[in-house]
Order: sequence, then C-alpha cells, then structure tokens
Amino acid sequence: GDDALGKAEAQHIELRIGETDAWIWTDPVWLERVLRNLMDNAIKYTLRGSVCLECEDDGDKVRITIRDTGLGIAPDNQQRVFQEYFQVHNASRDRANGVGLGLAIVKRACDLLGHPITLRSELGVGSEFVITLPRIRDAVMTSPDPTADIANASGEFDGLVVVVVEDDREVAQATHAVLEEWRCIPVSCTGAEDAIWQLEAQGLTPHAVIADYRLAGVATGSDAIALLRREFGALPAALLTGEVNAAELQNPDTAHCAVLQKPLTAAKLRDLLRGFRSASVASASASVG
Repeated sequence: GDDALGKAEAQHIELRIGETDAWIWTDPVWLERVLRNLMDNAIKYTLRGSVCLECEDDGDKVRITIRDTGLGIAPDNQQRVFQEYFQVHNASRDRANGVGLGLAIVKRACDLLGHPITLRSELGVGSEFVITLPRIRDAVMTSPDPTADIANASGEFDGLVVVVVEDDREVAQATHAVLEEWRCIPVSCTGAEDAIWQLEAQGLTPHAVIADYRLAGVATGSDAIALLRREFGALPAALLTGEVNAAELQNPDTAHCAVLQKPLTAAKLRDLLRGFRSASVASASASVG
C-alpha cells in the first residue's frame, strides 16, 4: 500500500509488488495483518537493495513470498523468532528495534488460519518468508470443504461470548483477534478468576470456554473450566493440548468437554463455535420450555 511505499522511499530502497489473478481461500482481514507485519519488518531492516512481494500459483496452492536484501537472520535464530518474543540485533531488548518483532504472532496467526509459513535467511544477504494458501478457481466458488470456510458471512456467531483461557500472549492475541473478526465477544484471560472478574466487570454471561490445558502455576485448563462451570452452569467447553495423545486427558475432570490437539486452526475453531452456538440455543430452548 501507500504506507509501505512511503517507508521504502524514505529509506531509499526499491519496493517491488508482483501482479497476480489468483484467488485464495482465507480470512482477508487477518491475512492483510500478517502481510503488513512481514512487509514492515522487511522494509525496516533492509538498509539497501529491495523488498519484494510476489504471489505464485502452484497447482491447488498459492505461495505468497516476501523477500528482502536486508540484515538476514542467523540459522541458530531462525526458529527462535517464531517460537517466542525474540529479537536479533537487539541486545538491549528495545521493543522499537529487532528483527524478531511481531514474528511470533505472525506464526500463531498462520497456524490458526491453516497457512504454513517458512523462513529462509542468510546473514548479510537477506530473508525470504513464504506463506502457502489454498487456491480456488474464482471469486464465487464455494469451498469444497465447509470447515475451511473461515468467514462469518452469515453472522451465525454474532454476540457469542467466548472465554479464552490462555497464558501464551501470542496465542491469546491471535485467537482473540479472529473471534472479534467473526463478531464474537471474546474474553481473554490467564485463569478462571481473571475470567470471572472480566465477565462481571463487563456485565457479560459466557456462552462457552476454550482453555489451554497447560497453564502457568498449578492450575490446569480443566481446573479453569470446572470453576467457570460452577460459577455459570454447564458451559460447553474445549480443552486444547499439545500432548501427543490427547485422548489421555479424557477423564472425569474433562467430562462433556472437547479435547483438541494443538494448533487450533480456523477450521477447528469454526467447528467449535458451531457446536457452542448449537449448545447455547438448545440450553436457551430448554430454559424457555
């Protein structure tokens, strides 16, 4: 956009934007945020040369590539910039500097959308980020897989109050942002007590809970779900885990609770919300009857 062009011109580097007629299946608002973050980083840390944004068809996939001739990232750091808040070239930890700024949440967002992202980089030569997305034939084609439809065009999730219990900041931010895009009312927190306080402060009654199993301290996600259910009744809930065998977490504490393997993709999230909405409608009907 004009903002990126202005930044590139100010730094006297060339900005190249490729043309394409490919259509992709994604959440356009969230993808724009991801690309804007990657482009901003590329321009910021390219002292000379160019920054290039390209889109290439590859059968049923489309690859979006952001390539720069900037500082580059050493091999030892290339996975760390995705896994945590980590910045190279920034010993002082100044949040205004550092190549790793924002890359963790970019990775989380791509995981949530189901779009693999890869990085290739060489110190002093530059970096290349590639995002792979599903391709569709034209703008009016319906998704061959209904669970891949990650938009909320029908408004089916409008006003759904979803508590997200997550102590990983980047995961919480990404999930919160997508829920907002789908016009849910997300309440992000690090534990059940925090959730109850936020809900009371906002005058909200939750419809459902999504909780990470591994939380900081001794409490688990199942503990948080149990406490929220004691406070608000039999809330539909989902427990997220990175454990190899998620079935091992099925126990009395997780009764009537979906147990899902990480990462939580957009397709999985949409299925969860549909189940939550159905449970909420059924509960409301039972109360009226």
